[in-house]
This record gives sequence, structure tokens and C-alpha cells, in this order.
Amino acid sequence: MGWLIDDFLDNISSKKIYFIIAVCIIGFLIYSNTFTAPFVFDDIGTVYGNNALRKLNLLLEWWSFLKPRFLGYLTFLLNYKIAGWNLALYHLTNLLIHILTTFFVWRLVLLIFETPRFKESYISTHKKYIALFCALIFLTHPIQTQAVTYIVQRFTALAALFYILSVYFFIKARIKKSLSFFIFSIFSMLLAFWSKENAFSIPVMLIVCELYFFSNFRKFINLKFIALWIFFFAVCIKFIFQLVSLSDAFGKKVTFAGENITSQNYLISQFGILIRYLKLLIILVGQSIDHYESPINNIFEPSVVAGIIVLSFMVILAVITFRKYRLISFSIAWFLVSMSVESSFIPIQDLMVEHRLYLPTFGFSLFITLIIYYFSRNKIAKKWPYVFVILILIYGVMTFARNNVWISKVSIWLDAVKKNSNNDRALTNLGGAYSKDKNYKQAQYYLDKSLSINPKNPDALVIKGALIGQQGQLDEALDLFYRALELFPNHIGAYSNIAVIYYKQEKYDEAANVYKKILEISPDNVTVYEMLSYVLVLGGQEEEAKEYMQKAIRLDSSSVDTFKKMEESLKKSRDTKSLESSETIN
Repeated sequence: MGWLIDDFLDNISSKKIYFIIAVCIIGFLIYSNTFTAPFVFDDIGTVYGNNALRKLNLLLEWWSFLKPRFLGYLTFLLNYKIAGWNLALYHLTNLLIHILTTFFVWRLVLLIFETPRFKESYISTHKKYIALFCALIFLTHPIQTQAVTYIVQRFTALAALFYILSVYFFIKARIKKSLSFFIFSIFSMLLAFWSKENAFSIPVMLIVCELYFFSNFRKFINLKFIALWIFFFAVCIKFIFQLVSLSDAFGKKVTFAGENITSQNYLISQFGILIRYLKLLIILVGQSIDHYESPINNIFEPSVVAGIIVLSFMVILAVITFRKYRLISFSIAWFLVSMSVESSFIPIQDLMVEHRLYLPTFGFSLFITLIIYYFSRNKIAKKWPYVFVILILIYGVMTFARNNVWISKVSIWLDAVKKNSNNDRALTNLGGAYSKDKNYKQAQYYLDKSLSINPKNPDALVIKGALIGQQGQLDEALDLFYRALELFPNHIGAYSNIAVIYYKQEKYDEAANVYKKILEISPDNVTVYEMLSYVLVLGGQEEEAKEYMQKAIRLDSSSVDTFKKMEESLKKSRDTKSLESSETIN
């Protein structure tokens, strides 16, 4: 049996086609239960139902080409063009990006062993297995589910893919002394910038690679060398500032619960969150779609002090291992640098989310691979690869199990509530999920619990209003919607539900005015144009309705079918005269 495993490992670690086949099989197996996982949380609005993703011109109007994440939005637009809102294609695209990133993780580790620092080292004799197991840990670790199964986090996976490609081509350029590979590196860096903001640390990572793999310290502090890197940095920073503004990046943010986040308290909070990230990576428990964290202002908070100690230990370990165990030191440097944009002093609304670990997991995977290699190679001789086989099996099973949580909206939010029963956002979304499933009793329970924790939660007010509105309590529902608007004046969900109630009460003029208000907030919302046209016809304003019909059709030609169905509905109900003939529509 042992020789079969040895032969299998030898083949996939040394032959590119076998590696690709193995990674595809493993990847599809552990993510096979995700292809029907619904759009959830930030998927809704950002991807699902985002009218800007219907046509390229609408995307360019809504999201400038010169802004981060444009590339991710472009892939979502392509998915929509091919399959509409069919879930399978969105999940397949995410999985293929993950598999492709894993491939370049493997190639990057192999390439590192071709650099001057490692080409003649003893550890390079085991480079095939080290690269293989590092890549497979990256592929199978359960923490990666947040960036793969969660559709909207394609931004994260795409940025990681091009981040790794940029580093790969940079090292290749330095080894081959090739300008073309350096150009590929710059191009990959730009694509990473267009995928997500966390890629802005690439210039620092390239310096890290230069220092670790090519230059000795004396050469590194050479004035000409420094001048070259300063010029490169200046160009990168100039380009980054073309993509984002300083005021947007460093401006004060507000959490979902209304707490202010500044650069100072965000940085303080990240020390404690670092320990939680490491716990997720090492102990593999506590994953959640929504780790709601309140900002910490006191640097002497025990969790913050503990985080500072752990971070200091990591930095010291990277320094003391730099000479003898340089690859271990590099894995730590990768982890810290790749986290630096999102886990330092640039405030973000959510203090902790799992997908921020997607790219740093390469550093973690390399670190774990090297630690197991160094500690086991002499004790169990040639059997050390079996340790990785067992570890990857464990990771794969846990990833499959974690993906089962994403099967439905109820299951993913029930899991989040179990992890933190005081998370009012998770409670609200769980109530909304139960309401969608027509389990109104459970929906009411969790919405009431959410509002008992945070009475100023506008989403909970809107979902509860929609729930009681379905039960005929229209006036009480309207009260909840208007309370939500006092808290969040541009809440589209509140306005939409108000318009529906006015429609039910046959107050068509009032409903039309509400829909027009929504269009002020979201001017490319096709569904609102359709509903506005409908209530205008019901109110006898057919000429004005035609104008909005034509706007809807320009945004999405499938609106023609929607209007035809509306016309049929009006004929059957006889509430008003028919819409004009199909000549108006076609």
C-alpha cells in the first residue's frame, strides 16, 4: 500500500499534468456540495440583482474602469451574460479561480527553489514534495471556503491569483534576467489592483522577495539599488492614488451597529483579531460568515496586549530564522505583508472577516509544510510525506463539512447565530431567511430578538414590517418602514415595501412617488422601472408609464416579457384598461 502512495505522490509532485488533474479532482470533490448554494449577504445587491451587471455600458457608468474591483465586476457580468442568475456558473467560476491560484502557488514554491539562495541548499532536494503539500494545504484548508463558496468574494480570490502571478513573474524575471517577465509581473500587479485593494501591498512583497532570494544586505542598502526601488514605489503609489482617494481610504467608517471606526481604534482592534485569525487557521473551529466585532479603543485590553505579544513573537521569529531557516522566515513575512492593507490602520466597516485570510493562507501553508518537514524528516525518515496526506485528508473533510453550512440561507445564518447569539445582524438575516421560507413563527422570533439587542437596526425593522404586512397589518408595517427610514434615509428595502403597501391600498399615485424616490437612489434599477410603469397605468397615467417602460427596456430587453405579463394580468383583473398594443413595447 505504501508504494502506491509513494508512486502517486511522486507523479503529481513532478508532472504538471498529473498535478493539474489531482488538484481539479480534489477541488471539485471538496466543493461539490456548493454549486446550488444561494446568493447570500453581500452577494445580494453587489452581484445578484445588480442591474449594472446586465450590460457593459451600464457597468462602466456605475463603476469606473479606473477603480479597484472592476475586473471582478467584469467577470460577474460575463457570468450573467452566459447564464443569467444561474448559481452553478458563479460557483464554478469561483472554484476554477481557486484551482488556478493553487496551481501558481505550486509553481511559485518550485520557482523559489531555483533562486540563488535555495538552488544548492539541502532542502531543495525535497522541493517537489514541499511545493506539492504547500499547494494542497492552500487548496483544501477550510478557511478558504469564505473566498470560494461566498460568491461575492471572487474579488478576494482574483486579487490573490494576480498577486501570486506578479510575485511569480518577478522572481522569474530576476532568475532569467528577462525584461519580458518583469513586464508580465507589472501587468499582473495592475490586474490585482483592479481586483481588490488588498493587492496594494504587492510592491512591498516584491522587495521582500528581492531581499530573501537574491540580494545580500550590503547590496540591498546600495544607494543605486535603493533609488531604483524608490522610483518603482513612487510609480506604484501614484497609480494606487489614481484608483482610490486618501479621504475615502482613511476616512472614519461606521459599523453596522453605528459605532465609529477610526484608524486608531481599527489598528488597536486588529491586534486582538490577529489571535482569532490564527485560531481559525490552526484549531479550525469557530468559522462564521459574520464575525461581528466592536472596535476597541483601549490598547491595554487583554486581547490587544496578547495580540501585540503574538505579533512581536512572529516578527522576532522571522528575524532569527532569516539566516538558517530563511524559507520559514519568508512564510511569516508573506503572512504579515499580505495582511497589511486590510489588518492595520486603514479602517474598514467590518473589523474581521475570514476571506481576508485567503492570500495570507499561502504563507501559513508554507510555514506548516516547512515545520512538519523539519520536525519529522529525521524521526520518521521517508514516511514524513504521509503526515501531509493525513493532514490534507482532514482539511478536505472539514472543508466539505463547512460547505454544507452554505447549502441554504437559513443554515448559514443559523450557524452564525450559534457562534454569536448577540450578533443582531446575524439574527436579522436569519429572521429574513426564515421569512423567505415562510416559517413566519421562527422569523418573528429572531427578528424580535435582534431588535431587543439593537432597536435601531433598520434592516430588522424592514424585514419585520414586511412580515407583519403579509399578515394584513399594513398600518403597523408602514410605521416600521418609516422608522427604518429615520435611521437610514436611503434604505431601498423600506421604500420598496412602502410602495407595495400603497399598491395594495390602491393608492397608485403615492406608490408611484415612492418608486420615483427609489430611482433617485438607484437610477438603473430595472425592477423599479417595471413596477413604476405598472402603478402608473393603474393610476391612469399611461403616457408617463410608456416613458418608464422604454427606459426599462433600454436597460434590459427582457423587460418586454415582463410588460406583456403585466398586460395579461391587467386584462384578467379588469381593474383598468389594457396597456397599449405590443407596438409600444417592441
